[in-house]
Amino acid sequence: MYSNNDNKVGDKSQKFILRKDASMRRPVYVPVITNAVAYNDTAILLSWKVIIPKPCCYLKSGVSNNYTLIFMYTYLSLQNMRTESNELEGYFIYYRESTSAGSYSKVTVPGKDEDSYYICHLTSGIMYDIKIQSFNQAGVSNFSAIVSAKTLGKLG
Repeated sequence: MYSNNDNKVGDKSQKFILRKDASMRRPVYVPVITNAVAYNDTAILLSWKVIIPKPCCYLKSGVSNNYTLIFMYTYLSLQNMRTESNELEGYFIYYRESTSAGSYSKVTVPGKDEDSYYICHLTSGIMYDIKIQSFNQAGVSNFSAIVSAKTLGKLG
């Protein structure tokens, strides 16, 4: 029998208080999938943009004299994303075979400046459902709409 005493109780660490950053909020920017195309027999190229709602104007109802705030949705360019969405840390991409009711596989794409990813090691000739969300230390955004894309080749 061999023993090197590496499973003994060690010295106590200094006490610390873990505090949550109250100013940190989960991302409100929802990625929008702009393209999902077959790259080859086993990969799909996914591209996305991040949009933010910006108030643009009020619409007055002629009957009740009520006003409704209208939002205009604009894509964040990488330049604006660096200043306006500094809380983004990356993206989670979820995918599964379209014929499956099972759970999604998940890929983490670190970096707020990323806007595309190759989903690899897929099955040839299969349709996949794909969705994406952004994340930071405080949480995740809402999911994008689900899109479908099929790998090249024939099944089997």
